[in-house]
Amino acid sequence: MEVLITIVQSLLVIIIIASFLELLLPDGSIKPFVRFAVGLFVLIAILNPALSFIFSNHDLKLDFWDYTVDESIEEKIMVDAQELNERIVNVSSNTVLEKMQGQISSMALLVPGVEEVQTELKTDQDGIIEKIYLEVTPENNSDIEEIESVDILNTESSTDEYVDYTNLENRIITVINNVFGLKDVDIQIEFQGG
Repeated sequence: MEVLITIVQSLLVIIIIASFLELLLPDGSIKPFVRFAVGLFVLIAILNPALSFIFSNHDLKLDFWDYTVDESIEEKIMVDAQELNERIVNVSSNTVLEKMQGQISSMALLVPGVEEVQTELKTDQDGIIEKIYLEVTPENNSDIEEIESVDILNTESSTDEYVDYTNLENRIITVINNVFGLKDVDIQIEFQGG
């Protein structure tokens, strides 16, 4: 009796789906293929319960529309998928971060007076850039203004000269802001050697 109930139940579902497909599909060359596929589902719906009744010691189930996953297997699949997703996100975000550092370094190198640049980006947990650290080595014979120290109130004059990196720093920040649109990002530049 249970076999008969299963057959009738499956046939009703297939008939309902087939009738909707007949209504939705236009008259044309695809209808015979749909009828053929529905016929195969009818055969499966009839043969599956009958064969499982005849061969009760074999597992002949073809219930793809009633497929259920064991909860322990489902949990393992979800954990594995989450780990895989995290690895993919970490690898891709690290790659993007390295590429962005290279691009910022390249843009800073285009500023006249810069010989070498090392870039380090600090991001938040969402990958949004919070700070940019640039370690800049200026050119020795660049057009950076050399300023002599100024005596104030007749103090002892010093002959040491120092280089004013403010102009170079402003040009680097302007280029980075204009190219990458990082107006709200803290850009810190440290000059090495020179």
